[in-house]
Amino acid sequence: MVRAVPPRTVHALIARIASIGASFLLTVVVARVLPPAGAGVFFVVFTSVTVVATFARFGVDTLAVKLLSGSGDHHSTMRAAWLVVLLASAVGAVVVMGGVIVSSGGGMGWIGVVGVAAAVPGLALSVVAGAVLRSTHRMVAGILAELGFVPAMSTILLAAAWLAGSASVELAIGAFALSSIFAAAWSVPLAVRSSRVHDSGRPREDPVTFGRFLRENVRPLSAMMLSALLVYVAAWAPVFVLSSLGLLQQVTLFTIAARVANFLTLVPSVQVSYLAPRFARDFFAGRIGDLNRLARSSALQAVGLVAIPAAVLLIAAEPVVRLLFGADLAGAAVPLRFLIVGAVASVAAGQVNQLMLLCELEGTSFILNATVIVPWLAAGVWIASGWGAAGTAALSMLLTVAYSVAASVVLRRSRGIRAGVV
Repeated sequence: MVRAVPPRTVHALIARIASIGASFLLTVVVARVLPPAGAGVFFVVFTSVTVVATFARFGVDTLAVKLLSGSGDHHSTMRAAWLVVLLASAVGAVVVMGGVIVSSGGGMGWIGVVGVAAAVPGLALSVVAGAVLRSTHRMVAGILAELGFVPAMSTILLAAAWLAGSASVELAIGAFALSSIFAAAWSVPLAVRSSRVHDSGRPREDPVTFGRFLRENVRPLSAMMLSALLVYVAAWAPVFVLSSLGLLQQVTLFTIAARVANFLTLVPSVQVSYLAPRFARDFFAGRIGDLNRLARSSALQAVGLVAIPAAVLLIAAEPVVRLLFGADLAGAAVPLRFLIVGAVASVAAGQVNQLMLLCELEGTSFILNATVIVPWLAAGVWIASGWGAAGTAALSMLLTVAYSVAASVVLRRSRGIRAGVV
């Protein structure tokens, strides 16, 4: 007899698909309504702000999943954690303001500079709120806060401007910044209320001062933050390398290819929304056998679902790119093929990133991700200058495969965890 799928899981699946679809649609709209170089500028700003926001989260999103998946009242600890995010966001916003002023040569007005900088706390706070909401069983709201709301609202605003005949790079960046602020405005209050309801009736913890929180958590939080930061930087390193050479059209080609290839990671992205709290519960309860069965079955399911789409994209990469983005951007087909291979390898490896962070391997995760950055520092500019988006996509594929294998070995040897299909 086939068990019925719980409605909560179905709702999470729909929300995750909608969120990833919104990110993809934003890429399509940006590539269609802006010139290739202008789209490249937007993607550089989008990626840069997201990197700084990842720093500003300071690992609190992962900490929230760990705390709220356990027992006890963690209200006092989470209050200190929110303060850490606010302080780190303030630092990040100042960094972005300086970067925008320098890169624009002072050509952007103060309203624009402040608006872009405000996107940092908006993104950081909404992602942390999403983690809290997911861990307190408000899965749909959590997924939308983390992934879906910002690209969806940005797409709507940019499309409306295009229909009104006023689409521009500046307006696209402004739409992104405004959407980030709105995401935090609704998700943070909801997350705070949800965590209070979740903690009610549980054994109360001793009051946690901000100083005590930092003493007890600054090292693991730093490791989690740096690991998450390096994962994102490694994935989008081609954007930074290509933009440093002024190859903005190549930035657009790589971003298009990456967004299409990311559809292959849709299934594991959906899975992690509900698997992360279960992984944490099984690990801290010592149920490694249950964790292994859950991780392997989810990896097998994901590979089975992406195998056919991956094969179709490999064969028909150029027609797909032409259909979605137009003939002018057909050059994205070559990097797309490389990134598809890397995406399949990542899916087959399972939830290695999340497992290392949840299973107290933050330091090891940081070392592995830092190692991935080394080839970009050593050869990234040389590869990008000679082979453009295709060359950087090929290097990205090789590093993704190497990281997936290394992370799988670390989890198996240090924690007895088998995350992938093998």
